[in-house]
Amino acid sequence: MIQNRKKIEIKTRSTKNKIEMSTGKLLLSLLGTVLFILIGFWLIINSESVALSRNTYQLVPTVGGILGIIFFGICLVNIIRLLFQKNAGLTIDKNGITDNSHSTSVGFIDWNDITGTKRVKIAKTKILLLFTDKPEKYINRAETNRFRRVLEANHKKYGTPISIMSGTLRIKFGDLEKLILERLETKDK
Repeated sequence: MIQNRKKIEIKTRSTKNKIEMSTGKLLLSLLGTVLFILIGFWLIINSESVALSRNTYQLVPTVGGILGIIFFGICLVNIIRLLFQKNAGLTIDKNGITDNSHSTSVGFIDWNDITGTKRVKIAKTKILLLFTDKPEKYINRAETNRFRRVLEANHKKYGTPISIMSGTLRIKFGDLEKLILERLETKDK
């Protein structure tokens, strides 16, 4: 089967760049998440046979199953929310960047608030950190305590609460980084 792939064109001189969510990547994540939830249920149901030895309590696989269901259940909700959102995953225009690409996105980021960038890699995920002299402005946008704690932890560990990754977007990380850096350089021109 031949798939017709749409080439993503990056036009840094245009007034607005919209990068859509990658339905394929999200569906793959959804499938993996459902698989881990099913494994959690399996661990609970079969906790007696999963125990490593007679001396190991059934509690260990049961607790592992419950924690897996809770964690991946939260992931499942976030993936479904991303699949059905109507906004572009990332919009880059003359005013700044609007990030709706993941559950800890901060929304609109003004170019004037960005003081620098840095590429980091966590496991196999490449992340573009956007440094700001107004971190509290973005941390205060958190709608839940869990979201706030994530942003505060990012700020403490990396020096910024703002991060952008291409994992759920229809763009390669290198192209995304290049686009943002070029727009950042020409923002005042």
